[in-house]
Amino acid sequence: MTGNEAAFGLDRPFILLGLVPLVLFACLRVIRDRRYAPFLTPFAGRYRLSRLLSWVFPGALLFALAGPHWGLQQRIEHHRGLDVILALDVSRSMEVRDLEGAARLERAAAVGLALAEETEFRLGAAVGRGRGILAVPLTEDRAGMASFLESLGDTIYTGRGTNLEALVDAAISAFPDNFPSRRIIVLLSDGESLSGSLARVAKRASDAGIGIAAVGIGTESGGPAPEDGTISRLRRGDLEAAARTSGGIYIDGNDPGAADRLRSYLESLALERESGSRRWESRPRWRLFLVAALIALGLSKLCMRKKRRGPAFPAAALLLIPLALFYQSCGSAAGKLLVVEGNFYQAQGRGDEAILAYLKAMEYPEVLPYAEYGLGAVYAALEELPAALARYDAAAGALEALPAEGHRELAYRISYNRGVALFWEGDFQAAAAAFRRALELDGGRVEAKRNLELSLLSLGQEEKKKALGEGPGEGQEGLDALFRYLDIKEQNQWKSREWQEEAPSPGPDY
Repeated sequence: MTGNEAAFGLDRPFILLGLVPLVLFACLRVIRDRRYAPFLTPFAGRYRLSRLLSWVFPGALLFALAGPHWGLQQRIEHHRGLDVILALDVSRSMEVRDLEGAARLERAAAVGLALAEETEFRLGAAVGRGRGILAVPLTEDRAGMASFLESLGDTIYTGRGTNLEALVDAAISAFPDNFPSRRIIVLLSDGESLSGSLARVAKRASDAGIGIAAVGIGTESGGPAPEDGTISRLRRGDLEAAARTSGGIYIDGNDPGAADRLRSYLESLALERESGSRRWESRPRWRLFLVAALIALGLSKLCMRKKRRGPAFPAAALLLIPLALFYQSCGSAAGKLLVVEGNFYQAQGRGDEAILAYLKAMEYPEVLPYAEYGLGAVYAALEELPAALARYDAAAGALEALPAEGHRELAYRISYNRGVALFWEGDFQAAAAAFRRALELDGGRVEAKRNLELSLLSLGQEEKKKALGEGPGEGQEGLDALFRYLDIKEQNQWKSREWQEEAPSPGPDY
């Protein structure tokens, strides 16, 4: 470790520009106070000290806001593992049967199916021909992913036009950017692209920290396209270049062991990512300046207090009073600061740091329910709904140990967000109960009323299907189910844009 590594630095140095008007204003006050110096003789020393401390207070606050840091601390990085998106080329060229009588699309689906059945990390799928579309968001539902891949053998999916750039862009957009998991796109294609640039999108993927594992499907000698007999060939060079640019790997999809090789490669990345790593980073010191500002404010008030007759009070003891007050409430203040810190990191999309701050805050009983709720919110943002529900339940249990009067807003948020998580888990009855509880706490919240109605409607539709003896997805073709799902997602986005934003709550925001 060198001296440069531990050097003083600021996260937001521009904030210190606020010192300029502060110093100018202080100088004007000093000039003005000189006029009244004769009248301040009895307590001139205390007055000057109080005035000085009153200017230290905003100055220290500005330094705290600027984010000072120096020294080093070791940080252990914990990672989620691996997220994989299968990017499937479904253009007409994938119907070419140059693989011992099998179509390229069938071979691509078989490789993806083997991956879905024998791996444990989250998978998603994007399909593309003229444009790319996210067909299956990242999920741990192996059966659903397998069902989708099995349906790909039908040529109804394929169509004219090929744009691998749009396909990979759709896959990139499927990854959440608020958690540092290792992200890989498995591109299953013959490499032919009539529009777009595979090289350009591979560079974008590399810049985003996303690797491309390109699986070449087809032969370099090629075969005739079904409609016009045009010879379609595997563009191995283009796929290898895309994999190389993004830091990925190229795999010959025609090899019988292609699926095993791909699985081994991905599992090696998952193990490497889950092992965690240690790195040195500069230690934040803003809390020191915040404490200094509070002490300066307290001393500036004490300096001007009128002396009382009686035993002499040591002047040094004045310095201990604000320190004693600070350390008396240190536990509560430190816990709240950690919760606020977690909220800040969560708003910035830095999920790992938010989780760490909330875990530290859980050591303070007075903020335990807020820390548990914050963890639940992070897990919900990461789509880890069972973990989010467990944290919401823990927050509700911890809240029972605190006075109900001052924490009504937190109780509402726990019930409301618990209802949202239950709804997306498909437990509409429990979701409706959670929204009812939220409305009991605050009956004027429109979002809770709206979601209660939506839960009841969904519950009614589910009971109607059970009464008619219909299973989930029964009587629907694979393509119809896919585009109906996508249509519902578009409608939900339209509804969310149509509804007006609720007024901000006056309650605490931690």
